[in-house]
Amino acid sequence: MQVSEILDTTFKLIDKVDSIWNFFYMANGGVIAFIIINGSFINLWYKIVFSTAYILFLIAQLISHLRAYSFLNVAVNELKATIEFQDNCFVAKETTESLNRLKYQHGFMYCSVAYLLLFLGVMVIIWFL
Repeated sequence: MQVSEILDTTFKLIDKVDSIWNFFYMANGGVIAFIIINGSFINLWYKIVFSTAYILFLIAQLISHLRAYSFLNVAVNELKATIEFQDNCFVAKETTESLNRLKYQHGFMYCSVAYLLLFLGVMVIIWFL
């Protein structure tokens, strides 16, 4: 693959990860707003159904998010390796430094922690509000 193709793929994967985060924030904002507005009218049956649906939604989102992060890690590593071993290509020092700062390995941990905290927060809102 050419450097431009790998770079294009990397940018598309970064956009994909960002769009998953944006959808995640919007969906959870809607869920929290719905619970707060209708919280006093929700009975036990609806709490169970809503909690189950929310758990399934979070699991699907987390799997999608982690998969996107794993593809992004592969693309960034491939980009670094391709630029590093290409002798006939002039790469600016700033570009090399920018590539070395691209670290998405911690994305798995940050993503999992964010999902866990939001899960706990929404469950507290559902069951104790």
